[in-house]
Amino acid sequence: MTFWNSVNTEPKRDYRWVGQAESILKGETYKIPQWTMRSFTAPQYKQKVTPIFNNNVQGLPMMVPGEVGWESITMEAYDFASESYNNTATLHEWLRIAKPYLSSQNGASGPPEPMTSTDDNTRWLLTVSRINSSGGLAEKWTFTGAMIEKIEFGSNYDYNSDGFSLVKMTWGITNAWLTVGEAAPAAARVPEQAPLMAMRRLPEET
Repeated sequence: MTFWNSVNTEPKRDYRWVGQAESILKGETYKIPQWTMRSFTAPQYKQKVTPIFNNNVQGLPMMVPGEVGWESITMEAYDFASESYNNTATLHEWLRIAKPYLSSQNGASGPPEPMTSTDDNTRWLLTVSRINSSGGLAEKWTFTGAMIEKIEFGSNYDYNSDGFSLVKMTWGITNAWLTVGEAAPAAARVPEQAPLMAMRRLPEET
């Protein structure tokens, strides 16, 4: 039986998803509103493989596994001028508290102090959930202990562009945990301020 003849077989759709990105730092929660997210990269597993030639196998290489890990996760979100959804302001405030030596607002008169240790509180919790056609949870990826690699505070300033400003964040991750179907927390089914995953997206740039 082909899949389109079965009511119980449903292809996954890329546009039905909801993400989560938040960090709790010194008692304050910093998060990207779920409904502002435009894209979220899927996890990618990587493994370094080295070919070693063995004379006993007629010159054919034998592949030897090496370092393993996960590629970085990238998320794009629309930016807003309103205070409640100003993702640039949220991320800059998080950066000011997490890494004060990088901020020009810390009142320092000299060069910034170098970082001497890693604060676990600067890590982020990331999740991305795929939603099925009935609004239920199809699958959920969880990435704990994610560390920020890069923040792009909005698009370029350009008089020739009428596009939306986007904030882009890249995290390094060490694990990716998959939960399938209804075994995942029910709270993951409903994004903030968007009761259905058929929620409207902002129009694409032209």
